[in-house]
Amino acid sequence: MVKRPSADHGDRKDKTKKPRHEPSAANPSPQAKFTRPEDIQAFLKTDDVGTLTQGDLAGLTTLRNQLTIRLHEGTLGPQDERLLLTKNWLEKWSGARDVFALIDRSMKPSANVMSLALSVLSALLNLLTTHFIYHDLGLPILKNLLSPNHMRILNSNLVEGSADVILSTLKLLNVMSNFAGGAEKRTVMDEFAWGQKVK
Repeated sequence: MVKRPSADHGDRKDKTKKPRHEPSAANPSPQAKFTRPEDIQAFLKTDDVGTLTQGDLAGLTTLRNQLTIRLHEGTLGPQDERLLLTKNWLEKWSGARDVFALIDRSMKPSANVMSLALSVLSALLNLLTTHFIYHDLGLPILKNLLSPNHMRILNSNLVEGSADVILSTLKLLNVMSNFAGGAEKRTVMDEFAWGQKVK
């Protein structure tokens, strides 16, 4: 007599497999998108900078890519989803202070975090300069970047930073000088350390 297999034989789980970890707001997968300002803030509030440097730095990379205006795009409408997400975020957490916190605490040991954080700030200013009604949300970011401490970091990046950090810094300085029709271009030029030798 042939013994029939039990009904659950084909459904038996391989107990050697590791449990699958689902992405969360504080540690999104590379494909995840931030859909609410609270999701962005939850990610940026991660206390351990080391969690931002694993793999491909999924969270910061996602945020940068999501906010970036592509070269082929035309004029953005005021209801563009990136603008609305940025507006809702910065109305609750003015000046993107937690992005600056990443720059301040990752200055030396984490060039990847520095480069991506600078790119996020560039993307924010690029978005907010597209319409006059959003300029007020970008001005606190610009003013913070023009502070002596952050201009010292930006100038230092051009001398001591990696290739990615240098490129991100130059792009940010260009965006800063052009924000709101060049409202602070003279200040950016005055604060730039022209006498230093860029790598």
